[in-house]
Amino acid sequence: MNLGELALDDHNRSELYVIISLPAFGLIVTAEPYFAVTEPSDVVVLDNYITSSSKGRAVQTAKYQPLPQGHYIANVRPAVIKRTGLATFNPLELNQAQNAVRIARLAGAEEYARESLAKAECLLRQAEKLQSLDPDDFDTKSVSATARAAVEAAEEARWTAVMNQAGQSVARVRVRAVSE
Repeated sequence: MNLGELALDDHNRSELYVIISLPAFGLIVTAEPYFAVTEPSDVVVLDNYITSSSKGRAVQTAKYQPLPQGHYIANVRPAVIKRTGLATFNPLELNQAQNAVRIARLAGAEEYARESLAKAECLLRQAEKLQSLDPDDFDTKSVSATARAAVEAAEEARWTAVMNQAGQSVARVRVRAVSE
């Protein structure tokens, strides 16, 4: 369950308040390319564990199945990946939206999830347009909200593309098995 995002402030600090109702709780923190990932990657930066002072109490470590290494990077030749840098003058959400759309494209969303990708690209263009306006003419919250919607749409496109590709692979295997 994705409980939230830790965005660091100028002092490299972050807070996250979450209320959950679960019989057992384990926590991992992963470094992800954007906030709306549907599955954790294998880049775990923090994990809970049982200490000797936990004796006698019901403590459980987090159990999870991370995605394979490089899953959010995409399985493409390095020459195909255009190096991108973060624009420090953009809000974090806008940088994440640009990255999420790029990852969705690399995952094959142009072919396997056109509608979702088109929605993400439209939202990204809207956020970029808002960001390009004079600061007196827009509200930074609207840039962030539009960019966050673009991230969510891009993750949906990436996920749909991955699932559609997997479905086609299964169908090809079945056809081969029947024809043999």
